[in-house]
Amino acid sequence: MSTSSLQSFLDKPRVFVLSDISNEPDDAESLVRFLLYSNQFDIEGIVAVTSTWMKTKVCPQDMHRIIDGYAGVVENLNNHTHPDHPYPTAETLRSLVKSGPPVLLTIKEKYPADQAASLRAKLRVYTISDQDDTSAWIRAEFPDVFYISSVHAWNQYGLAAWTGIAGDRYYGFDQGGPDFSKMTKSWIKKNIQVGPLGSTYPDYIFIPEGDTPTFLYIIQNGLGVREHPEYGSWGGRYALTDLSGEGLSGRHYSDTTDAVVGADGKTYTSDQATIWRWRDMFQNDFASRIQWSLNPDFKAANHHPVLCVNDSWGHEALELEIEAGEDIVFDASSSHDPDGDSLSFKWWQYKEPTATQWLVRFEVSNLEIENLEPDARRVKVRIPPPEQCCFDRFTTGSPVTRGQLLHLVLEVTDSAGNSLSSSTKVSRIRRSRQGPMTSILGALFFFLFGSATISPLSTMARPSLASPNITITRPSTPFAPSPLPPPNPLTHADEILAQFSKLTRSTSWRLVSKIPFEGELWEPEGIAKVGTDRYFVSAGEYTVPTRKFPDGKWEDGTDRTAGAGFGHIVVFDGQGQRIADATLSEKGSTEYHLGGIDYDGEFIWATLSEYRPNSTATVLRLSPATLQHDTLFRVGDHQGGIVHDPSNRTLTTLNWGGREGSIWSLDKPAPLSKFASPERRVTNPSHWIDYQDCKFLGHAKAYEDRAVMLCSGIAKVADGVEVGGVAIVDAQTLEPLMEVPITMRTDHGVLVTKNPVDVDVVDGRMQLYFLPEEGHSTLHVYEAE
Repeated sequence: MSTSSLQSFLDKPRVFVLSDISNEPDDAESLVRFLLYSNQFDIEGIVAVTSTWMKTKVCPQDMHRIIDGYAGVVENLNNHTHPDHPYPTAETLRSLVKSGPPVLLTIKEKYPADQAASLRAKLRVYTISDQDDTSAWIRAEFPDVFYISSVHAWNQYGLAAWTGIAGDRYYGFDQGGPDFSKMTKSWIKKNIQVGPLGSTYPDYIFIPEGDTPTFLYIIQNGLGVREHPEYGSWGGRYALTDLSGEGLSGRHYSDTTDAVVGADGKTYTSDQATIWRWRDMFQNDFASRIQWSLNPDFKAANHHPVLCVNDSWGHEALELEIEAGEDIVFDASSSHDPDGDSLSFKWWQYKEPTATQWLVRFEVSNLEIENLEPDARRVKVRIPPPEQCCFDRFTTGSPVTRGQLLHLVLEVTDSAGNSLSSSTKVSRIRRSRQGPMTSILGALFFFLFGSATISPLSTMARPSLASPNITITRPSTPFAPSPLPPPNPLTHADEILAQFSKLTRSTSWRLVSKIPFEGELWEPEGIAKVGTDRYFVSAGEYTVPTRKFPDGKWEDGTDRTAGAGFGHIVVFDGQGQRIADATLSEKGSTEYHLGGIDYDGEFIWATLSEYRPNSTATVLRLSPATLQHDTLFRVGDHQGGIVHDPSNRTLTTLNWGGREGSIWSLDKPAPLSKFASPERRVTNPSHWIDYQDCKFLGHAKAYEDRAVMLCSGIAKVADGVEVGGVAIVDAQTLEPLMEVPITMRTDHGVLVTKNPVDVDVVDGRMQLYFLPEEGHSTLHVYEAE
């Protein structure tokens, strides 16, 4: 069978590994496992560092020794993986081995505050335990860093979740629960310590692979969701220590517990159980990959089942929104095994990620799962009624509009000796009539302290209930570059501001290119150029036009009917070819108008509003890599343009006509059950200029470090007469700092500044990107002569 039929994945996270290798054998063990998964990641560095247990030396030579073993098997490994995701060459890995100190302090000293914050926003740190005061210093000095670490008294590692990897005999926890048979030295000798790479795996002294959970957390097996450690993964389950998002623990995740039936039939509740519950899977996976390293023949080894649930292929979390009390059928009949092995299907509810406190059984409702086929390829799942899953039992005792996020896991396991499992997680959002909520699975930057590790052949997938309706036009083309590039406007902000300051009313503009965008674009509202070859466009499809009330009347605070339609994010390549279309609004929703958008290097920020003044809106962010989105908060007014200031963790949004701006703090989350309140509202000093689409340019030294944005705009000076322009605007006050009239029109007479705008610097020259026409739209690219 061709390897192109194997399970694939959408993107590769960037991974940077720090390891005190040779302090004891476990880091070397973890590195062996890590290399067997190296095709799943964009590895930025493998760095030998000191630690509290090895303070005076580093041992990069031991990393090279293991990579030498890898060099003898990489050709075999590539015969067992999808051709889109080959293993890196040994030469590439050798070039990544370094030694040296961390860089966070250097970032702080060498970069402006906004750029440093933008860099830190890309970090996801998993350090197992705090071995010295380094982790505490990082969390105190840089509280905005996403940080996973078990916290306990000095040297009390037996209390930490990561010891669930193999520490039950050494530390004495959960005796009788974990099955240790696949962690014994005899099993490891037979199944792991074989071949050129496996033979570099040393015998363990204390426990094997203590650092491995850092790597298991991001393995692409369908179970883990990288932005949500609380959902659980082979690397354990971790939750925020401070839900307020403020203070030194605002982004610190630490241990939680799972209740798991052990090998002796008893139930064990512990943080270690969040890892040892997966031990059989990750050890089978490890052993099978070792067999890949030994066998050039595809038929001589075992491979993961290929999953398909309700026509959705792959491991990515499937999110759906279901009305409380309803039934839904899940069909995995198209799943198959590339080796021709028979498959078993297991559907089960993972309750702990839903719970908000210790007493899971009192808080989390049961999913009723009914097999529709003898082998459980098809099941019917009944959602709990509203009084169970849409009810606040612990604080208000009242119904809630946003119900529980319930998690359903499908495990598909083959019948081979070292059986391999593929998993899909269906995380379902249970709500009583509220807009969709999406879990993010995007191309993220991972910065890992500790060793990396690898897992056995299990594939997990979560169907999760709330995904946008995505139409993919070019399945072989990724939605966004990997890794995600930094935002063009912020990267080139100084040059953009310098060139903008030279523009005048008489500046001549040269049309650099016109790129027709494929397919219907309805009414474009915002555009974001991501990298050099991707354009994301927000657009409104209006199926029922709004209608103004007669005689200038206003009803319920607005002047027109709601109308109907859909909000779209459409992706194009650099030639204008349509890649995908994500519909973000639901049929029947009155919020269908997508406004301007802003890309910050990680997310696209957007507003989804009613298409009328004095109405309502939802603020959301979307992953360019997956087109999945998070609903952040709701607003009791129409919102159009939006920019994100990553250094201040604020958003600026503009209401109908750009008459007023609102400043929002991302450190003060608001429940979706009520409208959020901004930090402040500001009146647009240029009242009659309707800013359409804006891009954040950072904190400009030329303007006393003010937060500034570039906006396109239109002003009506008389009936039927409009003038256009582009302005540099203070993002906190809406004060225009520089304004330049733009008079160019399309071949059909439309002002180019109508709605979408973006800016970049190409070959040293500032370029402006306009997409003004409705229907079949053409991108117009201009630069000043």
